[in-house]
Amino acid sequence: MNQWRIWVRVKTFLDPLIEKVPLLSSLTKITNQAANTLQNTNSFKKVVLLKFPTEKTWSVWFLTWEELDNFESATWELNLVSVFIPTTPNPANGFLVLLNPRDFVETDVPVADAISFVISMGTVWAANEIVKRREK
Repeated sequence: MNQWRIWVRVKTFLDPLIEKVPLLSSLTKITNQAANTLQNTNSFKKVVLLKFPTEKTWSVWFLTWEELDNFESATWELNLVSVFIPTTPNPANGFLVLLNPRDFVETDVPVADAISFVISMGTVWAANEIVKRREK
C-alpha cells in the first residue's frame, strides 16, 4: 500500500511536467487510456473475428453488448449486437458497429490476451502459450 501512495505522489508531481512535452504527453495519454481499458474487464465481453477490411483478411474485434433491444425493428428482423474494432497500438480508439451475430466468429481467446495482441501491434500473442499448455 505504501508503494501505491508513493506512486500517486510521484505521478501527481510528474503529470504537469509530462503534459508540457508534446510527444511524451501523447504517449502518456495513449498508455493511460490503454491501461484503463485493460483494468475494466467488463468493457469487452468476448473476442470475435470478423472478415475486415476485405473478405480475405481477419480482424480482432471485441463484443461489447449482446442484447440491443432498442435497435430492434419489425422491418429488420435482426438480432443486432455491438462490436468494437480497436486501432493499434491504442485499443481505446476504434470503430463501433452493430452486426448480426452470424457475421462474425466467436473465439475462446481471453480479452486481456487479445488486447495485449492489439497493443503490441501483433507481436505478443499470449494465446499461443495457452494452446501449448492444452496440447501437453
